[in-house]
Amino acid sequence: MTGRHCLRAGSPLLVGPSSRNGMPLEEVTIADQLKQTGYATACIGKWHLGHVNGYAPLQRGFDCYYGIPWSNDQGKPLYRDDTEMESSTDLLTITQRYTREALTFIEENRSRPFFLYLPHTMPHTPLAASKNFPGTSERGLYGNIIEEIDWNTGEILSKIRGLGLEQDTFVIFTSDNGPWLSKGEDGGSADPLRGGKWSSWEGGQREPCVMWWPGTNPAGTECREIASMLDLLPTRSDLAGVPFPDCLLDGRSIASLMTSPETTTTPAPHQAFLYYGRSQNDLQCIRQGKWEAISGGSLYNLEEDISESTSVARDHPDIVKDLRELMTGMHEKVINDEPYEDTTPVIGRRGSALTGGRISHNRGGLVDARGRSLKLHQNRPASSGATRGLPGSVDKKPPSLYLVL
Repeated sequence: MTGRHCLRAGSPLLVGPSSRNGMPLEEVTIADQLKQTGYATACIGKWHLGHVNGYAPLQRGFDCYYGIPWSNDQGKPLYRDDTEMESSTDLLTITQRYTREALTFIEENRSRPFFLYLPHTMPHTPLAASKNFPGTSERGLYGNIIEEIDWNTGEILSKIRGLGLEQDTFVIFTSDNGPWLSKGEDGGSADPLRGGKWSSWEGGQREPCVMWWPGTNPAGTECREIASMLDLLPTRSDLAGVPFPDCLLDGRSIASLMTSPETTTTPAPHQAFLYYGRSQNDLQCIRQGKWEAISGGSLYNLEEDISESTSVARDHPDIVKDLRELMTGMHEKVINDEPYEDTTPVIGRRGSALTGGRISHNRGGLVDARGRSLKLHQNRPASSGATRGLPGSVDKKPPSLYLVL
């Protein structure tokens, strides 16, 4: 929602039905940003960031909300905007009800840019698939649910195509964490990755991500750089020429990775990435390129050992030392809400003088290693509705954004 690490944003803990607060109110969401520039905004599905005292979706930049505000194992009330419609909704119908709401929202906002955030309740336990999808998968009930989400996503893409909006709509399909292995058959699988939900092994952190934008994203390509949902807000700002919020961001624009995902000259968006457990004191590992260093001293080469089966720390003590020092330094910057320097440029600057230089994020924009302000196009509003940040795209109108989780 914010492009900021949950620790930096002051929201490290799970927000559930008994919570009296949520994501700090001073945080600027992607919906806040886009609504201020004329976008219609909707959240349909799970929210999990607060439901009382101004923390609900309508107070965080969304024009409308429809869904169960938290995980379905914590209760099943169905809300429309700020009003509870059902105290215990039928989970057998929830995926298709979300889809109907999404189709209506797209139809009603077909003539303006829109942001649709659709975090599905399924396949979180307890599981339920509608009567239209029994036995559609060899994976049992869990597989049936995946088939149902897939079919419903197809319905939404068909609506976008039917309205002739496919070249003006950017679609992202991804997930927030790995499988819940303790749930057995109801929890999914990340094979051949090790671990799952609540772990810092790759099975808990590495998620599939499919991006679709006909005419802009090249079809059938694959990008292997590290990116995260932290990157969505700055990427979206880059694409539409919307100014960044006046705060430190952990996310980076990945616009160039989208348009040229297989180009080796496009720099990685992140110098490194931190993996945490359930608290800000539970820093577990750091990922940099092919290397993953565990806080306990293990080191894995993920290009050669994707299942993290054999530590190579003894063979590379220098890499272990460097990564542990980097991990500690980055962690201190995050929890103190201070900028940390990157040794890679912000993505979206191909051909600029910044390539290969050192930059750091600071409040109010970007500065170089000498503290000089960098006047980059992503910090200026677009003029005449032009889209910035993509080669050859200056004549395109700001794209709509449809995000499925």
